[in-house]
Amino acid sequence: MGNALEICDVSREKVWPYVPEELRFEVFRSLHNLSHPGIRATKRLIQDRFVLPSMLKDIAKWTRCCIPCQRCKVHRHTVSPIQPFAPTVERFQHVHIDLVGPFPPSDGFTFLLTCIDCYTRWPEVIPVSDISAEAVAKNFIANWISRFGVPAIITTDQGGQFQSRLLYSLKQMLGIQRIRTTPYHPSLMVCLNVFIVPSSKLFGVTIQNGQSRYQWSC
Repeated sequence: MGNALEICDVSREKVWPYVPEELRFEVFRSLHNLSHPGIRATKRLIQDRFVLPSMLKDIAKWTRCCIPCQRCKVHRHTVSPIQPFAPTVERFQHVHIDLVGPFPPSDGFTFLLTCIDCYTRWPEVIPVSDISAEAVAKNFIANWISRFGVPAIITTDQGGQFQSRLLYSLKQMLGIQRIRTTPYHPSLMVCLNVFIVPSSKLFGVTIQNGQSRYQWSC
């Protein structure tokens, strides 16, 4: 800043610079674009580094107007009754799977097949180009069952790709019990919500915002 005067708050352990009004949006954008958090998390990021009096309304407005966040995040949810799962007592016995995407093509892949073990919370993310039931089943067998064995239970959403005759045939051949989630209620997929869903939203926002310089499928 050359010889410009910089005003700071030195009343606490850290020195917090005061940000003038004309630079506040730039500060917001530089921190919010790191991972596109929500309003409260963005506010904490900024308040931990700078003095920005009376900025809560601006942060809320700018966060709501963020285009990548609007494209990739769900702001309203339909509430439906929840059905509990029986507790899992063995690793790789109960697996949650879902599909995330589409994303901009990377080596021909446009979707992610996400799998997580309900007992250990071990996650796997598999790039896929075809989300038909047959392709999903083949990828699940090649990337999960071949390494961790056949699970007793597979939990999925109610998308058409998981309702096909192929996965029902897989159930018959491998002895997999089929449990469906309540329609439009992602909170039933507890394991996926804790890890996969936030990670997938962040991944999607990053890709939509053009921040990934490399092939995301690598």
